[in-house]
Amino acid sequence: MYILLSGSPPFNGRDDREILRKVKSGKYQFDDPVWGNVSKEAKRLIKRMMEIDVNKRCSAQDALVDGWFDKVLEVEVVDQPLARDNLARLKNFGVNPEKFYVY
Repeated sequence: MYILLSGSPPFNGRDDREILRKVKSGKYQFDDPVWGNVSKEAKRLIKRMMEIDVNKRCSAQDALVDGWFDKVLEVEVVDQPLARDNLARLKNFGVNPEKFYVY
C-alpha cells in the first residue's frame, strides 16, 4: 500500500543488508511531497499495517475492513492528475527499482 500510494518503497539503502536493517528497525517516514496528497486515513492504515510489534499489527482481514476502504469506494470522481502521477511512479518503480538504492 505504501508503494502503491507513493511509488517508492518505505525502506531503501545501498544494498539488501542495509534495507533489511531498516525494515527491522521499523522506521519509515511520510516526508516525500507525494504524501501531502494522501489522506490521514490512508497513512493511519499504513501505520497499522507496518506496526513492528506483530501482536499490535493489524491483520490482512482487519486492513480490508478498515474505514479507509469505505471512504475510497464512496468516491465517484477520481483526481485524475493524482491518479496519473501515482500510476507513473508505480510504473517507474517496477521498471527501475535500483533507483531507490542510495549509492
